Amino acid sequence: MAYRVGVVQNENELLRYSYADVRQLLSSFDYEVKYFTGENIASLGSQIERLDSLVIATNACNDAVIRAWLDDNGERITDRVKAQRLGMLVLFQMALSDDRRHGPFPFLKDPFVVTGRKLVTGDRSARLLEVAPSSSSHPILRHPTRISVDRVNAHCMDNPNVPGLCWGYLDSFSADVYSSVAQLAGPASERKDLLLATDDPAGPRVIVSALVLDWQRHDELFGNCVRFVTEGSTPVALLKRRGTDSFELDLAEHVLRDKKIPIAQYVMSELSEWTPEEIRYGAVLLDPAWPEAEAKICVDRIIRDEGHPPVHYFSRLNPHRTLAVSVSRENDYQLLSSTAQLWLQTQYNGGLWDNSFWATVDVLAFFSDQSLDLSPYRDAVLEQVAKHLQPDGSYDGVFGATCAALNVMYWLGEDGPRYAAALGWVKSRAANQNLYNRATAADLLSRIAPDAIPSAELSRVRQGILQNPEGWASGLETLRYMRTLIALGEFEHAQRQVEKLRPAAAGQAEWLTVFGAAETVGILLDLYQGMNSSVGSIKQLLFSGLAYILDEYDSESGSWRQQTAATAKAALALARFAKIVDPAIGQALLSIADRRARRLDLDTLDRFRQKNHEMLLIAQATADSAAQAGEDGRQSSVRLAGARRLSVTLFIFGYLLLIALAVALIPQTIGWEGLHKWATDWKELSIPLGLLTFLAPVYIGIRISIAFGGSPRWLTFLETHLPRLAQWLKG
Repeated sequence: MAYRVGVVQNENELLRYSYADVRQLLSSFDYEVKYFTGENIASLGSQIERLDSLVIATNACNDAVIRAWLDDNGERITDRVKAQRLGMLVLFQMALSDDRRHGPFPFLKDPFVVTGRKLVTGDRSARLLEVAPSSSSHPILRHPTRISVDRVNAHCMDNPNVPGLCWGYLDSFSADVYSSVAQLAGPASERKDLLLATDDPAGPRVIVSALVLDWQRHDELFGNCVRFVTEGSTPVALLKRRGTDSFELDLAEHVLRDKKIPIAQYVMSELSEWTPEEIRYGAVLLDPAWPEAEAKICVDRIIRDEGHPPVHYFSRLNPHRTLAVSVSRENDYQLLSSTAQLWLQTQYNGGLWDNSFWATVDVLAFFSDQSLDLSPYRDAVLEQVAKHLQPDGSYDGVFGATCAALNVMYWLGEDGPRYAAALGWVKSRAANQNLYNRATAADLLSRIAPDAIPSAELSRVRQGILQNPEGWASGLETLRYMRTLIALGEFEHAQRQVEKLRPAAAGQAEWLTVFGAAETVGILLDLYQGMNSSVGSIKQLLFSGLAYILDEYDSESGSWRQQTAATAKAALALARFAKIVDPAIGQALLSIADRRARRLDLDTLDRFRQKNHEMLLIAQATADSAAQAGEDGRQSSVRLAGARRLSVTLFIFGYLLLIALAVALIPQTIGWEGLHKWATDWKELSIPLGLLTFLAPVYIGIRISIAFGGSPRWLTFLETHLPRLAQWLKG
C-alpha cells in the first residue's frame, strides 16, 4: 500500500521560477503524490483523510487563497496530526515571517504553535547553520541519509537558485513538543532556531523549517524530512546478506511496507560491517542466511546498550533456536487456517455445506489437503451426489459438475461402480468438449487417474492453452488455464502469464474478491515451489494476495465474510503458505506491527478457537442426533413408499376387476350392438365417458401418490416439459 503525500505550492511562484516546482524532488519517492495550488486547494478538504503527510512548500502561503484555506481548516489539520494520521512538513513561508502582521502559523494550532520572525540582513549573510547539541541523533539527520552540516552550509551559500542560508527564523514554540534540530551558529543568547521537529517516536510527526530546502535543492535533508513526516521516526532495520535470497526477509519487507512501517535496509557481505546508526530502531531483523556465529556477535553488540530494540533472528540451520526473542512455533498463517477449519466444521449440518454442491467441493478440497478425517461426511455427501448421478455416470449431464463429483468421490474414497461410471463418462467425452472443459479434465485426470487420459489429448490441451494466452476471456479462464499448465508441468509458460493475476491478487470484484485472491495464491505457491527459484514477480504477487486475504479476515466469526467457499479457499491458501515459511517470521512481524492495525490478535484468536471448539462439540452432538433422525426419517420414507406402491397396486387391480366385470355383463344385458347404437345416438355423452374411463385411474393414482408425499417419474417429466398439463393432472 503506497504512502500518499499532499503537496501545497504557490502557482505564481511556479510560473516564475522553475526551481519552485518540487515535483522533481519527489519523483524519486515511491509515493502517491497529489499537488494542490490556489486553483484546487478546496479539493484538499475531501482528500486529506486519505493522506499520510502534507507538505507546505516554500512560500505557498504567499498565495492569499491558500493561506485562507489553511487558516479555515487549521483545527481539522491539527486534529489529524494529533491522532498521528497525518504528518506535516512546513517549509519557509516569507508571508508568515512577519509576526506583527500574521502572528503564529494559522494552520498549526495548540500544541504545535510556531511563530515566524524576520532576520536582519547581517544575520542572513554572516552566520552559519549548526546542529543543536541535544539533537545530533535526530532521525532527520540520520535516516536514511547521514547529513553533513558543512555540506548544507556550503550548498546554501553557493546555491545557484537562491543563495543564502535563511531569511527568517522560528520562535514561540513548545519545547515539550518540538526539538530544535538546527540553529544559527553563535553564542547561546544569539542562537535562532531554523529547523524544528517533534521528537517522540510514538507521537505526532511535524517538521517546521525556516530553511528553503526545496528551492535550494537540499535533496538529502529534504528527503529525510519527507520520510520522517510520511513514514515515521523509528524504522525497522533489515540486515540482508549480499548475494543471498531470503523468502522470509522479503516477506517481512512486504508486510512492513504494506502496514506503512518505515524500513532501513542494509546490505553487506559480513555482518560486522554494520554499525548501528544513532537513531532509535523499532526492531532489527537479521537475514536467516547469516551464519549463527556471526549473528550471535551482532546480537550481543546490539543488546549491550540499555533500551535496545527487539532483535529477531531465526536460523535455517537450527530452526528451534531464535536469538533475543521468544517466538511461537505456530505462525499466524497456520493459526488463521486452523481457526477457519473449526468454523467450517461448525457450519456442517449434514448433507452439503450451505446446501451447495460447489461450496462442498471447496471445503472437501481444503480438508483433503490438510489430511483431515473425511469419514464423518462421507455417507451424507455421497448420498447427495448420488441424487444427481445419471445412469450413464454423469452429474446431471453437465461436464464440469461431473469432474467435480468425480473429485469428491476420489477424496471420499468412493471407488465402486459410481466412481467407475463417472470416470468413464469424463474420459469418453473429454476430447469433444471446449478448451475450458478439456483443461478441467486434463487437470483432474492428471492428478487422480494419469493413465486415463491419452498423451495426445494432453498435448492438444497444452497447445490450445498456449496458442493464444492474450485471448483468455475472463478471470475464471485465466485461473483455470494457469492451474492446468502447472498440472501439466509447464511452469515456465505459466510463469510468463503471472501478470494476468495481478488484479486477482488485489481482490478485484470481477475476480471474485477473496475467492479469486486465494485461488491466485495457490497458483503462485505451486509456481514458486515447482520452479524451485525465487522469481521476484511471483513473490511480490504472492505477498500481495496474502495481504489482501489477511485484511479481509473477520476475527469475530473466524471466517472470511462468513462465506463457506471463500473461507475454505482462503484457509487452504494460508495453510499451504504456512508450510513453506519459517514459523518464527509470523510472530516476529506481529511483535513489530501494531496488532490492532492488522486485525490479528493472537489472544482473541485463541479465545475464538476455544469457543469454536466448544461449538464443534455441540455441532457434532447435533450432527449425531441429526444422523439418527435422518436414519429414522429414511426408515419412515421406506415404509411410506411401500404403502404408496401397495395402495396404487390395489386400486389398479380393483379398477381392472370392474372393467372385466363390465365386459362380462354387457352381452347378457343390452349387448354389444345395443351399446354401439347408444354410443352413436348419444355422442355428446359417450365420448367424455370413454375418456373418463381411461383417465380416471391415472388421476386417482396421482392423487394417491401425492397423498403419500410422492410423485410418479412420468409426472416429474411432465412438470419439466409440459407444466400446464402436469398441473391440471395434479388438480
